Amino acid sequence: MDILLKTIILSYLGCVLKYSFAANLDPIVQTQYGKVKGTLRNAIGSSRPVYSYFGVQYGRSPDYVFRFRPAEDPWTWDGVRDATNENRPMCVQDRVRLNGLRKDTYLKYLLPDNPLMSENCLVLDIFTPRSPNDTKRDNLLPVVLWIHGGSMDAFFSTTKLWGLPAFEDVVLVQIQYRLGVFGFLTTEDKWAPPNNAFHDHLKAMKWVQKNIEAFGGNPNLVTLMGESAGAVAATAHTLIPESKGLFHRVFATSGAPNSMVWPKTYGDAIERMAKNVSCKFDDNAYTSTCLRNKISTSRIMKLVKDMDINFKMLEDRDLFPVPINEAIETKTFVSSVPVMMGVMNGEQNYLLSRRVFSNIYLKGPDLTRSEAESALRNLFHDRYQSGNVDAILKAVTLEYLDPKKVGNKGMKLYKGTMEAIADCWFVSKSARFAEKVKESGQRAYFFEFTLKPAMYDARPKDFPRLFKFDTADHADDFPYMFGLPFVRELAGGDNPALYFSDIDKEISKKFMHLIAHFAKTGSPPEELGWPQYPRYAVINKGITISKDNFQSNRMYFWNEVIPKLAFP
Repeated sequence: MDILLKTIILSYLGCVLKYSFAANLDPIVQTQYGKVKGTLRNAIGSSRPVYSYFGVQYGRSPDYVFRFRPAEDPWTWDGVRDATNENRPMCVQDRVRLNGLRKDTYLKYLLPDNPLMSENCLVLDIFTPRSPNDTKRDNLLPVVLWIHGGSMDAFFSTTKLWGLPAFEDVVLVQIQYRLGVFGFLTTEDKWAPPNNAFHDHLKAMKWVQKNIEAFGGNPNLVTLMGESAGAVAATAHTLIPESKGLFHRVFATSGAPNSMVWPKTYGDAIERMAKNVSCKFDDNAYTSTCLRNKISTSRIMKLVKDMDINFKMLEDRDLFPVPINEAIETKTFVSSVPVMMGVMNGEQNYLLSRRVFSNIYLKGPDLTRSEAESALRNLFHDRYQSGNVDAILKAVTLEYLDPKKVGNKGMKLYKGTMEAIADCWFVSKSARFAEKVKESGQRAYFFEFTLKPAMYDARPKDFPRLFKFDTADHADDFPYMFGLPFVRELAGGDNPALYFSDIDKEISKKFMHLIAHFAKTGSPPEELGWPQYPRYAVINKGITISKDNFQSNRMYFWNEVIPKLAFP
């Protein structure tokens, strides 16, 4: 008995000492630009520590002289730079818009109420299960590079994503990149080139190639991953020559390159802005220099808001040699890599509808046919521009809003309208991208996420909804992808900020395993028997393979019938 007791005590002390040593270890890594010191995180239900590095610079501060220009490499530094502080600055954006995204959603628990914002925001976070003292470089881990969403003019990279490497053998890198006016203002020449936000992505991807091995990551196994606008960006990089060789897989949910409509030029907007602040000159060199050096960050933000200018990506031919729609349809993929595409079965339930289509969302069961058709007409004018909007509206009305099926007022009409918007905006574009990738000869997989997070019903006061649907809303997959049910600050303690059921936790583990396996092999786990698109998987209380092709009738309607009606 004494021997057994001693054995137990010694074993326990060994575990304590081992954990204490790890907990007190300063994880210091040498990057190309200098040394960084990180910290440790431990997820609920996982025994492996995650070495975490916050706010590591991948680009020089793009304010003033570097504003509206492609990112430059960061300055080198001496000594050890502290990368333990999670409160690194976010890229500058409209706080009102950001708070609108956070209101009544789980997103409010992922960052402080009044976060620090700065133009000096070209930083990334690294989460790795590999100790910096692990000198073995013969078994490097696949890398997942996360690009956050937010319509490319808002949102953030939360510091709570370390649940994924706590359970799976991957290194996770998440980046911050310039948004809105700072990411996309352009004079469309060398003085202020287009799409600097995308050049930020490229700079971060190049940083990964040069530095990630020191964190245990394999630079030859990089998966670009994004949701919503992040998915648009991740998939768009398959069409950009400069991105070739910097990544090897794409995992994208709720977005494809043509899910967003890109303006042709910002010439008039730039001219109006410049005149407003006395920076308008006949020479773009002088105009852009004035906007860079004379105008403060806050004044630029106020000016853009007052003038109601929304800066987003342009299809400049330096970045995109072939127009995006044409490139997809002709399968002109510069980077031919395996893709995993996903959509929610309720993309327009709440988050987007209350913001972008608030007039419809607030109407709900009181929505009338004329109001529904007016909203759809506006959407089609924006998306198809010079196309035959009357023909499109007539066809969509018959397909989604047949009076015999949905009536002229009520929830059926409301749901039909939202389904039409979701299919037009997200679903059909994601499906078409997968289809064309497969036709190009590369692997393409697809899933529909349908699990409604348990927190919505468990905490109705925290997540009020005018209308309750048993479907997954836009971004409802995010907590599962990154193991938020196992992050202590969110789900730990007796009264956690976020509630997750046992099913939520189980699906999160399966989802994380799916991501890690795809990042390593370019395919889903073999045991799932997951065929390529148009077959697909449904993720709900498990991952099941559908016997049918993905919404074949509706995908044919949007991807074959509508384009011919729009441009006969």
